[in-house]
Amino acid sequence: MVSSMLSSGGSRASGNGKSLIQAKHAFFQQLICDNIRLMFGNPGTVEEGILDTLADYPEIQYVMGLQEAAVTAMADAYARATKRPAFVQVHASVGLGNAMGILYQAKQCYTPLVVYAGETYGDLLDFYGFLGGDTVAIAKPVTKWSDRCNHGSQLLRNIRRAIKIAMTPPQGPVFLAIPMNVLEKEIEPDIQPTTIIDYQSRPSHEVLIDMADMLIAADSPMLFIGDGVHLSEGQQAVSQLAHLLGAPMYGVDFGNLSASFKDPLFLGITGHLYGEETQKITLRGDTLVALGTPLFPELFPSHRPYFRDDAKVIQVGLNDWDLAKNFPVDVALMAEPRSVAEALLAVITQRADDRFHERAAERREQWIAEKQATHESKTIRFQQSFGKTPMSPQEAMKVVAEALPQDVVVFDEAITSTGYFIHYRQPSQLDNYYMFRGGCLGMGIPGAIGLKYAYPDKISVALVGDGASLYTFQGLWTAAHYNHHVIYIICNNKTYRILKANLIQYWERHGYEPRPFHNMDITQPEVDFVKLAESFGVKGWRATDPASLRAAILGALADPRPHLIDMHIDGDVSTADKPLV
Repeated sequence: MVSSMLSSGGSRASGNGKSLIQAKHAFFQQLICDNIRLMFGNPGTVEEGILDTLADYPEIQYVMGLQEAAVTAMADAYARATKRPAFVQVHASVGLGNAMGILYQAKQCYTPLVVYAGETYGDLLDFYGFLGGDTVAIAKPVTKWSDRCNHGSQLLRNIRRAIKIAMTPPQGPVFLAIPMNVLEKEIEPDIQPTTIIDYQSRPSHEVLIDMADMLIAADSPMLFIGDGVHLSEGQQAVSQLAHLLGAPMYGVDFGNLSASFKDPLFLGITGHLYGEETQKITLRGDTLVALGTPLFPELFPSHRPYFRDDAKVIQVGLNDWDLAKNFPVDVALMAEPRSVAEALLAVITQRADDRFHERAAERREQWIAEKQATHESKTIRFQQSFGKTPMSPQEAMKVVAEALPQDVVVFDEAITSTGYFIHYRQPSQLDNYYMFRGGCLGMGIPGAIGLKYAYPDKISVALVGDGASLYTFQGLWTAAHYNHHVIYIICNNKTYRILKANLIQYWERHGYEPRPFHNMDITQPEVDFVKLAESFGVKGWRATDPASLRAAILGALADPRPHLIDMHIDGDVSTADKPLV
């Protein structure tokens, strides 16, 4: 009788008169208390206690995916968009293994995920039998915190601790293993909201004066901004600071819109491959301010100095690991980018003289003119590729950028076509565009679903490279299963174009003679994305020219169910074609 009552969410009195419930019910009550109403997951045997109990809590929706990498990527996009923790259920050690690549990028990019995996009964863990493995140890390299809950009485404390750690800057994924017997334990529930640390902070007045005087005295100030600006909702303050200084802004490790591409002083994104490319930008400045970003995240950093001998460097952010990590800086400030930008605006305005404002105006004109000239030059160069068969990615992305309404939300994992989309679209609405980041392919298809849950009233669009799409293509099933209005545009060039572009640079850097590419084409057989989409219950379109592409987009926009557009584009690569921003 007691067992039946407990399994349906009931309670009974303990010996001291307090109510007892099973920990698995308290688990859901804690999530509801913390306003976590989605669980992204892939069902598994050792999680069945949770999955069974979920039926008693209709307030929480289980978003089912067919593989753990896909559901973790959905949660990642949802957390990025909502700035709230996303809850993920993976299946034991093997499911955790499936999610590792996405967790790596979530850690690198500071996404607040709370990941749970079940384990067999605690007294059987040391048997290391079927699905056995130390999940806590497996998760440690790709999470901020990884632990196991060993007793039902500690479950709620561990859940609150996990949420708090995930949400405390530097934010990131956390992992909690819960053996099956822990969930069956009867406990006295202590349900209360998780304490979230208020991380709004600003420097002392003395440090502000020092920074302001450096910037007032600068001849060529520059701002480098990252996702920490987006997290602090500091886009407006940082833009105002740039315009006050007459300083260009560059995105570094830039996945969320920390600036509008339409801002005349936002000059684009630094690369993530070669330090020499970044140096072409940094060596132009005599006072450089990094806000909410590391310096720098390249795969191949340069051995030569990134800054001029006389340069002043200021770095602001909430991640102490990033501050002065790679370079000594003149001011390393652990503070919120928005608060610092707002404070600097006030202090510089108060202390600056007319000569400062004159020089700042001259710099503004110079940088605005440079951006305009670069944009016009690209437009002319891109147009030279129009009219080809198959379509050039430049022409295809012009059609896409113009056909999509401004109020759709876009997840961009187009890789080598991203720069063309940005050129023609100029993303500016701060909640409408999210970029692939972190280096882990497979984010685009599930990421668009995560954005749909974050913005349920918007149409969600994913721009995805053909190679990247095949990492998590089963995400289409989730879109079809829940009948989401999501549009997938596959940039189908039948090749790993980014690898070919990078190999050309490799040949150039080492002085090697070019030769045929090997193992970089997705052919023999070619993938039929339309048939593949339809097998998952998603309407498929094939677009081979601008007219059919535009018609497919308009048709997909008008029909409120998931769609996939197989956009055939040219995969040719040349040394003159460097499409990234």
